[in-house]
Amino acid sequence: MIDISDEDRRAIEEDLKKHMKGGIHILYYGGGGECPYCEDTLEIVKLLASLTDKIHVDIIEDEEHPLYKKYTPKYAPAIILLEEDMTDTGIRFYGIPAGYEFESLMDAVINVSKGVDDVPEELEERIKRLKKKYILSVFITPTCPYCPISVKIAHRLAYINRNITGEMIEAIEFPELAQKFEVMGVPKTVIFHDGDHQSFVGAYPIEEVVNFLEAIERGPD
Repeated sequence: MIDISDEDRRAIEEDLKKHMKGGIHILYYGGGGECPYCEDTLEIVKLLASLTDKIHVDIIEDEEHPLYKKYTPKYAPAIILLEEDMTDTGIRFYGIPAGYEFESLMDAVINVSKGVDDVPEELEERIKRLKKKYILSVFITPTCPYCPISVKIAHRLAYINRNITGEMIEAIEFPELAQKFEVMGVPKTVIFHDGDHQSFVGAYPIEEVVNFLEAIERGPD
């Protein structure tokens, strides 16, 4: 059960009302099996939808659901953000977006609604020129104050260039993944491309992340 005060509820409602422009869809997937945080994650999604008529919630009940087959959530709980016409933005949350990561969810919801407008034009053009398909998996914990920086960057890259998927992964909920990718500190960003992956730890500015991706595009010197 999510415990939220009336004051916080009003603040969230005002933030959504002030910044959202168009409608969006939030897809929620609970997996159907044992999932300690699925109920609370769905409660967060329903809370946001209850505060504005611009958020439409679609619940994927199982792997036979047509939306599961189209958008293929990898883990549960999953939140997938779509534009009003159901266009995939590449923005994913795997695990509950609680603690500091609620800020990341609010940021993503608002940006999908109004468009990303805080990336310099020259940098945005560089992002659009990236040609490879990337998945940026940002491992976080809810108590990490720096993690939203990396999550927001991954989501902005995904929104600007649809060859990119930006996903938050809550490391405590997915210990096998955290162990597999040697997550010793957060945020840790693992970049998948061409059947390979590279990673870095820390919250770097968006331009440095773009530099990293451009170096991958150029290949070995």
